[in-house]
Amino acid sequence: MSTAVLSGISFRTYISDGWNKLDCAGLALYIIGFILRLIVLLRLGQENNFNIKYERYYIVTDPILDPSRICLAISLFTFYIRLMYTFSFHIALGPKLIMIGKMVTNDLIPFMIILTVIMVGYAVAAQSIAYPNGLFTKENMTLNSEIKHMTFADIIFSMYTTAYFQMFGDFSLDALQGEDRTCQNHMCPTKTSRWLVPIMLGFYVLLTNILMFNLLIAMFSKTYEEIESASTYYWNYQRYQMINDYVHRSPLAPPIIIVWHFYEAYKAIGNQCASLRNAETAKYNPFCVRFTDVKKEREMVKWEHMKAMDYLREPSTKATGKRGVAESRAVVFRGGGGVGPGQGPVMDLKSEMSSVTEGIGMELEKRFKEIDNQFQRFNDVDSRLNDVTQLLTNLSEVISNVTETQQRIIRQINELPTCQCNEFTDEVVPVQKSTTHQTDSGTAETRKRTKLEVAIQSALEAAKDVLRPPTPPPPPPPPPPPQGKESPVLLAAVVPGSEDDSSGSEEGGDPSADPVLVPQVPDIKTGRVIERTLGDHRLWRMAPFNFEKYPGMRMNVPPERMAWTVEYPDYFAYDACEEILLFPSEESHDGVNFTHGNIVFTFQHSENLRTINFNQYDAKAKLRRQSLLGRYRLDSTTGAPLNPMGRTGLLGKGLLPRWGPNHSFVLCITRWTRDTRTGAQIIRSNRGVLQYLALERNKRLCMPWYLTDHTSKCDFDECVLKIISSLITRRGHAMLPEKRVDRLLKRIEKAEVTQIFKGYLDDQLNADSAWMETVVINLHESESKGAQLPDDILKLLNEPNTEEQSKWIEVSHSSNLRTSHNYILKNVAELRRAFY
Repeated sequence: MSTAVLSGISFRTYISDGWNKLDCAGLALYIIGFILRLIVLLRLGQENNFNIKYERYYIVTDPILDPSRICLAISLFTFYIRLMYTFSFHIALGPKLIMIGKMVTNDLIPFMIILTVIMVGYAVAAQSIAYPNGLFTKENMTLNSEIKHMTFADIIFSMYTTAYFQMFGDFSLDALQGEDRTCQNHMCPTKTSRWLVPIMLGFYVLLTNILMFNLLIAMFSKTYEEIESASTYYWNYQRYQMINDYVHRSPLAPPIIIVWHFYEAYKAIGNQCASLRNAETAKYNPFCVRFTDVKKEREMVKWEHMKAMDYLREPSTKATGKRGVAESRAVVFRGGGGVGPGQGPVMDLKSEMSSVTEGIGMELEKRFKEIDNQFQRFNDVDSRLNDVTQLLTNLSEVISNVTETQQRIIRQINELPTCQCNEFTDEVVPVQKSTTHQTDSGTAETRKRTKLEVAIQSALEAAKDVLRPPTPPPPPPPPPPPQGKESPVLLAAVVPGSEDDSSGSEEGGDPSADPVLVPQVPDIKTGRVIERTLGDHRLWRMAPFNFEKYPGMRMNVPPERMAWTVEYPDYFAYDACEEILLFPSEESHDGVNFTHGNIVFTFQHSENLRTINFNQYDAKAKLRRQSLLGRYRLDSTTGAPLNPMGRTGLLGKGLLPRWGPNHSFVLCITRWTRDTRTGAQIIRSNRGVLQYLALERNKRLCMPWYLTDHTSKCDFDECVLKIISSLITRRGHAMLPEKRVDRLLKRIEKAEVTQIFKGYLDDQLNADSAWMETVVINLHESESKGAQLPDDILKLLNEPNTEEQSKWIEVSHSSNLRTSHNYILKNVAELRRAFY
C-alpha cells in the first residue's frame, strides 16, 4: 500500500506493472477468501442447537467454505508466482522472466484467439454430427419413449473439452466410432459420424497440432532472440527496479511489518525536524549523488554522456547486426540530490531517456568537434602520405634516368679504343699546385685533357642536370590595393586564365570574357563565395565546394519531433559559427547568423529580420524570397522564416547566404562510357554505363551547382536554361581558343537537355531558417554521330585556386558523391535506363 499510495507516482502507473497487478490480485483473493471463512464461523456461532462435537462436520459441509478455499488456494498460487520476481536480479534468470512475459502477452494471447476460432468450428461441427439429439440415438428411440436431452452446460463442456484435448493426442477414437462401453447406455454417436468425424479429426489435428503449434514455436523463437540480444540491458533495468523496491520497501514481512511502520513514522518526524536545522540532511536520496570534488563530478558527467550515447546508437548497432557496446548500456539520471524517496522515473522508459539526454547538447557538440578534428588529422596524414609517395615516384624516375645515363657513358667509353682514351684534346684546363711549388708571378700551369676525361666530365654534368631540383616559378604579383570605401573583406577581380589560373592562357582563351568577383583569402582552403553577373541574374558559387570543417554537423532530431507544431523543449540546434565563409560584398548575403549564448546579438538581428520582405519580391535585395512550396511560416519570436520540412538540427541560416529559400540549380552533365579503342558503348547488366562530370577535392565529389537570384519578372525554372547557356559560353571563351569553343558549343547545342527535378533539396547546408530550393538540369550527349561531349568541357566548371579537379566519373551507388547529389544521380540513371 505504501508503494502504491505514498511513493509519489499515480496508481495508474503503479498498476501498469505486471508484478503489481499480480500483487493486487493475490491480495484481493486472499481478502475475499478470509472474509468468506469468517462468514462460515459467524454462521456457526449463531446456531442455537450447536454441538461442539460436530463442529468439524458443520465447517466442512458449509457451502460457503468451497469458494473460500478456492480463493485462498489461487491466492497461494499467485504468491508463489510472485516469488519469481526475486529471480530478476540474476543475469541469466532475469531476462528469462521478460521472455515469459513477452511470449504470453505478444505471442500466446494472439495465437489463442486464432486457435479458439478453429477449435470452436471443429467442436460445434463434430458435436452436431455425432449427437444431434443429445445422448440418445434414433435406433434406441420408440414412439412412447421419453427423450432426455443433454443440458446446455453439459453440451458445451463435453464439446470443448473433447476438441481441446484432441489437439494434444487424446483422440477418443473408440467413442467416435461407437465402440466404447458407454455406447450400451444410449450414448452412441450416429452411424454417419462414425466415419465422417474421424476424417474431420484428421484435418483438425493436421491444422492445429502441426501447423499452429509450429507457428507458435516460431513466434516464441523470435521473441527469445530479440530479448537475448539485449539481455544485459534488460537485466540492468530489472536490477535497478529491484534495488529501488528494496530501498523504499520494508525489510520485514507481515505481520511484523507493523513495527516498521512505527519506525517510518519516527524517521519522518525526525527528518521534518532536521529540515528546520539543516536543509541538506533532508535531501538525501541513495539514487542521487552529489560530489563535492569538481574532478569527480566532471568524470561522472563524462561517464553519463558516454552511456547516453551508447543507448542512442542502439538503432544503428542493430541495423549492422553488431552487438558490441550496445550490450553494456545503463540508464543514468542527473539530479541535484533533492529528489525525495520513491520519486523520479520508475516505469516510463521514454521519460527516462528524455532525462538522460537533457542538457547534453553543448557537450555533444564539443565531442563531435573533437572527433572531427581527429578525422581531419587522419586526412592530413593521408595527404602527406600521398606527397611522400609522389616524391618516391619522382626519385625512382631520377634514379632510372641516372642509370640510363651511366649505361650510355659506359657504352661510349667501351666504343673508344684503348689508344684513343689517352689521346689529348684541344681543351686546356688549369693545374692546381701546392703553395710550395707556386711561382712568384702567381700564374698557374695548364695541361690538355684526354678524351676519357672529357667523356667522364660530360657524364657528371648530365647527372647533375637530372638530380638538380626544378626552379620554382616566380611568385604571383601582389593584388591591387582596394578602391573606394574600406571593407572588412579585401576584394580582387580575378578572372580565369590569369597567372592564378594555369589553364586559360596556355590554351589561348580570353580571360576577360568571364569576370568574377571573389574575396581575397589568405589560404586557398578558406571558404569563399565567387560572384558572377549574367544579365539580370547574379550567380554565386561556394569554393571550394567542401570547405566546411564539420560538413553536415547538426543535432540529431527524431522524426516525430521534426514538425514545428510539436513541442521539443530539449531542442539544441548546432551552431556553425566556427565555419569561415567569406562573401565578395554585403549585397551577396543577409548578414551574420544567430549564435548560442548571445542574446543581445540575437535580438538585434531579430529586428533586422523583421524588415525583410519574406514570401514576396524583395526590392531592396533585388531577389524573390518566394518558395516553390508555397508560403512559409515566420517565427513569432525572432521573425526568422521556418523551414517547411521542420527542424533540421542546424541553427539559424547555417552557412547559406539568405534567410528563407536559397534558389539554386544543379547541372548534371552526363555521357555514355565508351571503349577507348573501338568507341563502342560499354554495357553492364544489359544497361549502358553513364559518366557524369564531377568536381573532386580531398576524395569527395559533387556536381556543379550554383546559387542564383530571380527577378520579379522571371520564373524559377525556364530562366535557368538561359543562365546555364550564358555561363558555359562565357567560361568557354575564357578557357579555350575560338575554334575549340565553337566545336564544343555546337556539340552542346545538339545535347539533350532535361529538367529532372524542381523543389526542396534535402542538402547538408539546410538549416532551421534557411533551405535550398533547386532546379536540376541534365545535359546528356546526343546519340548522333560526332556529337559526343569532349573532355574540353571539364575545363569550364572548376574555379582557380580551389584545389578542385573536374573529372568524368562512372555512375555508381558507392561513390563519395554529395548525399543530396547522389539522389539526383540515381534519378538521372533511372531516366536514362543506365547501370546504377
